[in-house]
Amino acid sequence: MKKTIQKKVSIKENECIWSKLGVISYRLCDNPVPYDCNNCEFNQMILDANESGEGSTVEGVDIIEKLKNLPAGERKCRYMLSGDVSFRLCTNNYHCGTCEFDQIMQDSIDMNPAVIRMRKNVKTKIKGFIFDSGLYYHEGHIWAKRFGKNSLKVGIDDFARRILGKEIKVHLPSEGTVLKRKALACEIEKGERKIYLFSPVNGIVEKINTEIGENPSIVHKNPYKKGWLFTVKPLDIEDSLQKFYYGSKARRWFTAESQKLFDTIKDNSGVLVQDGGEPIEDLFDSMPLDEWKSIVKEFLSM
Repeated sequence: MKKTIQKKVSIKENECIWSKLGVISYRLCDNPVPYDCNNCEFNQMILDANESGEGSTVEGVDIIEKLKNLPAGERKCRYMLSGDVSFRLCTNNYHCGTCEFDQIMQDSIDMNPAVIRMRKNVKTKIKGFIFDSGLYYHEGHIWAKRFGKNSLKVGIDDFARRILGKEIKVHLPSEGTVLKRKALACEIEKGERKIYLFSPVNGIVEKINTEIGENPSIVHKNPYKKGWLFTVKPLDIEDSLQKFYYGSKARRWFTAESQKLFDTIKDNSGVLVQDGGEPIEDLFDSMPLDEWKSIVKEFLSM
């Protein structure tokens, strides 16, 4: 597996998997990391259209209709098309976001040293905020990622971690805690102030990130990876995922939220943006307390 991925990332020109599948004529994978489909806008456009069933036309071809009309024996898994596995057919109608095998493969790829090195210099940013297109996003700026067959790994996004700032203390729920959607999930202390993060799903906490207790700074330094908060087993994972933003919908929501934040504090734009146009790392230490509280209420609540 590892050797296969390292071989692939060294090749500069690869045919897009949707071209290999025959639903479009010809297209090269133009991702900085070849076959990093979870971070490909074109791939997300097709998957979103497949999820909605509304169809997506590229080069005058209705891609979803072509997918539906593929014989079962020709529905090759995208990891077969990319060369990562020798043979596997898709049994999930190309709903990759809800596929357990896809999650296993993506986790393996994410841990590959060659991919990690290449991704360090390839970060998708929306108005300066880091956006991981492979995650599900919820109001309150909570992200989730499928973990195993029926569980979700949960954390805060780059947007939230900049609002909360660097010096925080995180109180996580206990394992076995029953969570209710849009009810309290965990608590963050910021000096003498407390910020409440709410659960995006109904479910039971399976595991917490114990490293946060010893080193809470990892939530700020690496919110999408090492700074995850807990894993939860939803009562109904498929129904729960329907309440998240994903793919192009997530991108549009994230973009709108970013613009809304800029507009909210436009009279103090110097507070939000540092040299080079990047959002500052710690909004808490850079704006009046009352204004910061208003930002927390507006963006981190559900």
